[in-house]
Amino acid sequence: MEHTLSFGRRGILRYRENGPKVELLMEAPNDGSGLYQGWIQGTGERLELGTLMPEQQILRLARSLPLDRLRKAHCWPVKEAGITLVHSFGVAGPPQAWHKEDDPARLFPKDSLLRESVAQLQNCLLCVSKEGFSLAVPFDRGAPFGLVSLFCFARIRQLGGRYHAVFPFHHDGRPRTEG
Repeated sequence: MEHTLSFGRRGILRYRENGPKVELLMEAPNDGSGLYQGWIQGTGERLELGTLMPEQQILRLARSLPLDRLRKAHCWPVKEAGITLVHSFGVAGPPQAWHKEDDPARLFPKDSLLRESVAQLQNCLLCVSKEGFSLAVPFDRGAPFGLVSLFCFARIRQLGGRYHAVFPFHHDGRPRTEG
């Protein structure tokens, strides 16, 4: 029987017992920022699984490990999984006052349209100010535009070495114009 465990921002671990072995498949979105190592944990210490390899827009790692090894490491049954950045490709971090926002939908608790529009966005940045907050969505001329319903409010800016469409909002989540 196959089991599924979600982790982080849309990461997933699928695993199943296959006789004396456990087959594991870990997948996560490829944000292009570096090399990631996958891990699992049961009731003991984390067990490193190895480096996830990029395959198009996905990072992927497939392993087959002896069930006895997982039991001895107290990693069976698997309770938790995740990935850790082990080598950065030198992408600059967000500028001061900005931080990574992994769940932009939380910013719009009263607006279901905006909440749904931002739910699938990745690698967003957030800056909170006295006027409200600004949400920065990665921008690439060759990719679909994030948050199309509010394109007229966006300003294209370079933040942390990458272009973003920056959308300003009031504290209650209503769009605002920067003035």
